[in-house]
Amino acid sequence: MLLVSYLKTIMLLYAGLASNGELLSGHIQSDSTETPQSTLQVGTSYMNIVNYRGRTFGINQYGFMPMAKYISKTGFVLNATGYYWSGMDNKLAKLDLGIGYEKEIVKNLYASFNYERWLWNENNVEEQNPLKNYLAADMTYDFGYWNVSGTYEYMWGDQHLSQLTFQIAGDIPLYSNEAETSELKFQPGFTFIMANQSSLSVISAPNYLSNKKGKKTATTLINDPFQVQDYELSAPLYLKWNNTEITGAYRYAFPLNGSPDEHLKPFGYFTLDFVYNIKW
Repeated sequence: MLLVSYLKTIMLLYAGLASNGELLSGHIQSDSTETPQSTLQVGTSYMNIVNYRGRTFGINQYGFMPMAKYISKTGFVLNATGYYWSGMDNKLAKLDLGIGYEKEIVKNLYASFNYERWLWNENNVEEQNPLKNYLAADMTYDFGYWNVSGTYEYMWGDQHLSQLTFQIAGDIPLYSNEAETSELKFQPGFTFIMANQSSLSVISAPNYLSNKKGKKTATTLINDPFQVQDYELSAPLYLKWNNTEITGAYRYAFPLNGSPDEHLKPFGYFTLDFVYNIKW
């Protein structure tokens, strides 16, 4: 049971990063000729198969990630994201609170920086939460009908983890009305992920230490070398109608460099993102 608890914890740590969804990782790319506006975004993201870099760890579950995000006229950002996983003992298991900055550095080149504090549901004493801080830096260049981006993420607490993600995505218009208040786009993408932790072997035989409260802590939870972990193909459809944005995507994951007992294989899954924008 303790090992299963560890697997669930690892799943929760990173599943939000695995989808590379527009809701969580995207940033607003406004026309530089527009008057800057403050924006409040509220929405949610759904995954029919929760996974981390193409790994489900044998846990069959779906997930929701409700969110709220405020972007000031000058680019400062405040965000909050909750995590609901159907297969967790504590289904409302985690809350992320973040602060960041988003900016168009030069025409068509965008950068963002973000720090998050991860707040865990501590009701289950068997679940371990080694990572509590998250830092990310992202750069995106928009070529018009396609864009390229690179993101570096660093997570730390009792342990630490690094991740580097590269993405190429299309932005092909299918429909737009004259007022540009509604549009439909096809946004196919390719994502390539490198990181320093992946395998179940890291936690299959951990070295436990008991702290003063008697809660067990894994001392060898994250120690794999930095290497390619996963690449994914995605086929999202993006719909905008006035202030509402909906993105539905089919994604196919190709996990790599697992341990022999993981039995990794490619698989497909669906994501659905909903965002409502309030601007002033």
